[in-house]
Amino acid sequence: MKNLVKFLLFNLVFLVFNSSSFAQADVWFVGNNIKMDFSGGGDPVITNGINVGGDLTESSTAITDKNGNLLFAVVGNKVFDGAQNVALTLPANTWDVAQGSMVIPVPGTTNQYFLTVLEYGPSSSTKPTAKYYRVTVNGTGANNLTISPASNLAPNLMETQTAVPKLNPDGTVSSNFWLLTHEKCNSNHKVFEVSSAGINLSSTQAQGPAMTCNPNFPPKYDDIGTMKFNSCYTQMTQVLGDKIMLYDFDAKTGQLTFKNQIGTIPSAYGAEFSPDGKFLFVLRGQDNNNLGRIFRIPVTSTGLGTPVDMGATGGMRGGHMQLGPDGNIYYAIPEAFGNAGKGKIGRITNPNGGGVLDNNFYTATKAAFGSTAQDQWVNMDMPTFLTSLVVPIPDLLVGGKKLKETVVCAGETVTFEIQVNGTSTVGVQWKASGANSKTQNGGSSFSVNMVNSGITKIEVTITDECNRPRDLEFEVDVKPFQNANGALASCPSRVVTGSGSLSGQYAWFTADPKTGGSFLGYGATYDADGLNNIWVQPAGAVTQSNVNDTRSAQNYGNAAGSTTISLDKGSGKISEFNIGTYTWGSYSGNLTVELRNGANQIVGTPVTRAMSGSGERSNIFTPTDWNINSNGGPYTINVTSTGGANFGQLTTTNFSSNGVSFNGGRASGIKVTKFQEDEEVKCFTGKLIPIPPCCTQLPPVVSGADTVCVGTSVTLTATKNNATANPVTYQWYDNTGAISGATGATYAVPTNTHFTSKEYWATVTSSATCAGESPISNKIRVQVNPNPTKPTITINPNQTQFCEGVNHTLTAASTVATGTVSYQWKLDGTSNTAVQNGITTSGTKNYRVVVSALGCKDSTNQQITINPFDVITLTADTLKTCSDGAAINLNTYRAVGFSAGTWSGTGVTGSNFNPNVGAGNYKVKYTTSGTCPRADSLIVSVTNKLNLQLN
Repeated sequence: MKNLVKFLLFNLVFLVFNSSSFAQADVWFVGNNIKMDFSGGGDPVITNGINVGGDLTESSTAITDKNGNLLFAVVGNKVFDGAQNVALTLPANTWDVAQGSMVIPVPGTTNQYFLTVLEYGPSSSTKPTAKYYRVTVNGTGANNLTISPASNLAPNLMETQTAVPKLNPDGTVSSNFWLLTHEKCNSNHKVFEVSSAGINLSSTQAQGPAMTCNPNFPPKYDDIGTMKFNSCYTQMTQVLGDKIMLYDFDAKTGQLTFKNQIGTIPSAYGAEFSPDGKFLFVLRGQDNNNLGRIFRIPVTSTGLGTPVDMGATGGMRGGHMQLGPDGNIYYAIPEAFGNAGKGKIGRITNPNGGGVLDNNFYTATKAAFGSTAQDQWVNMDMPTFLTSLVVPIPDLLVGGKKLKETVVCAGETVTFEIQVNGTSTVGVQWKASGANSKTQNGGSSFSVNMVNSGITKIEVTITDECNRPRDLEFEVDVKPFQNANGALASCPSRVVTGSGSLSGQYAWFTADPKTGGSFLGYGATYDADGLNNIWVQPAGAVTQSNVNDTRSAQNYGNAAGSTTISLDKGSGKISEFNIGTYTWGSYSGNLTVELRNGANQIVGTPVTRAMSGSGERSNIFTPTDWNINSNGGPYTINVTSTGGANFGQLTTTNFSSNGVSFNGGRASGIKVTKFQEDEEVKCFTGKLIPIPPCCTQLPPVVSGADTVCVGTSVTLTATKNNATANPVTYQWYDNTGAISGATGATYAVPTNTHFTSKEYWATVTSSATCAGESPISNKIRVQVNPNPTKPTITINPNQTQFCEGVNHTLTAASTVATGTVSYQWKLDGTSNTAVQNGITTSGTKNYRVVVSALGCKDSTNQQITINPFDVITLTADTLKTCSDGAAINLNTYRAVGFSAGTWSGTGVTGSNFNPNVGAGNYKVKYTTSGTCPRADSLIVSVTNKLNLQLN
């Protein structure tokens, strides 16, 4: 995550800011072959370091750039460049010196450093025992150093040294430094000023007790120990043998002032201040007569207090101590001289709070037999650093997570906090600039809407343990959001082409990896043949490398079993391998080889070769679709062969290169192309792409009526998907199975009998693509309902003609196999029941009844005539006749237009009236003989004849 966080620390004392940056102690080399890397923040990452080929007792240091990249290191008597290659060999007597080397930036430069070197010497001498080199750094990596010849520093010096920045008169940090050492056999401290011109003696100060030099047996030389400054540059301690001393220091003038000495800890050796300077931790055990043990001593303005025994380290003697950028104090725990895999690195956590010992933080390892790794061991060594180089690494928290552990995406609103050595601190002033900008005065958090992608600088001012304001500057790389998609090629190809990635590369999975999808591989495209779905998401730049298995088959022995292949990360493609065979006789048959994944599924297409002959033979195979990936293994190459041939023993059982491992079996000479993502994309959305198969036809779509009546024609139609190539053959199905002979695009459903429900569907087979039916279409549920019987109509009274005004009814009747019959009268009828009242006005009346049940209908018509009554009027109302008169023909008086009719009444015979009935008024009636007859009456008045006698 170095490319995400690049910070500059500005050390400031009391007044104004200074642009000098001293946070360059992020990589340590300890003992033999141990590297501790603090550049990522938190606990150091410990790996193999520099192999010195022996038991390094002490004396190492290093310098990194502000991103944690190694510039150069000193281990023992050798200087190593940025690639850990030897660049210079130092004088022989520097490898076993308590604080034998230290690096100081050359003032006024950005790529030059002074390397100060102390030599071992048992007694006073006029020979210079201290030198310094000017080292010019050009970038990182191999051959990045130019080292000037050594310059003399001073003679007669002890094995201790330390340095701090020099302050200007106004309290600001200058570009120069103070370098402090001590002469042997006296009380003289040497104070040097470090400037761009070099390192020059500033003063010699007799402060504190004199160092002892006694050559008599047992000899004693106060040479070996530790000299350390606190983080505030205000106090210095010197620890050696029976002396533990404290001095005040004026960083403006370089003046030392002795405070006090305690001698209650015999064989004192290593020492370190807590970050806030309130405690001094001392590790005793200068020699094998004193086991390693740590003491805590309070530090006040008046001097050192009473030591507190914190406990044993477990070491056979003591070791050096060094404050780390993470705020913990690390110490060496030697267990045996020159024994590989011996020794430990311990640490004191929470030193500001009094400290907690952790003697098992790291244990040196011994390399496995036959491996290329080097042995590790720890003796008394911890690196020596300029105090100001060891600056606590601040963490910028983003939403509660360290920036190096998360990612910021464009469009997000994020909240920042500052944490130093695990403790949150309040920002005095916040400022965001660059791709996104905002300012805020005060507050423990700072929220910024990261609208734009690109570098956003976050600047914040905090106050450290020494009440120094520090400007912290972080670079937040706001990542653009990438939305991935994929386009599927037309059949027969199933290649998916990704889109939306800035790099043009994509990671392919069986499904969303967040829900368990398995990684398939990298690339701009992916052949998804055989998959139902494929998940695509953006990838960073993908590096391609070739791995060639150097193993080969020999013409003896017998290789058996399967060859195992595993991949540490990314994906790969096997392009070639060899199955070596031999025999003393002859053989013939097929040699078949297949690749299987970790789930024992065949990957790609097995390859087969006909083999025959005798002697030794190399069988080279070149598969085209053997793809592997890091989470699909371990893969196995399985061999099947006819008898007669032997498989030659491999030159070596195992081979690995660039994260690809080949183990055992019969295959050798395996060639793999490996694809690995350089940097994982964090801000993205992926897409699930459906992969419909080409070889199995796509389901057709069926349409048609779903409810009909018996006898009604029902035709269902199947429509194929456009991706299903012509020519095609259909097959129709119902609930009982395939319908014989129903192979067309349409199907006429039999409707001669009713049934309540039956499902129909279809499949399609395309002979143009491959054999086999498609998945079934949608199902249509057809219901054939029964028709009601044709209705009958009963008339009451049972006749079809009526005279006006005569009441009558029509009653319909129908039955149905299932359901209820309903009625509806139409034309001259309006009833919705089975009964319709007849209309009694004259005229022809047409009735139609419609019966229905479950949507099926039938009808019957009925006509009824309503006749009007005859309209008659006799031509006379009254006739007069005599009783002896002749008969009267009544037809003479009938209604006009009526030729048919009957007369009735007294005296009527037929159509004649006989007056002889006697005198009186007689009513005779004429009745028409039409469909609806009417009658009219005539009064015949009969008078008796009078006999007139004259008297």
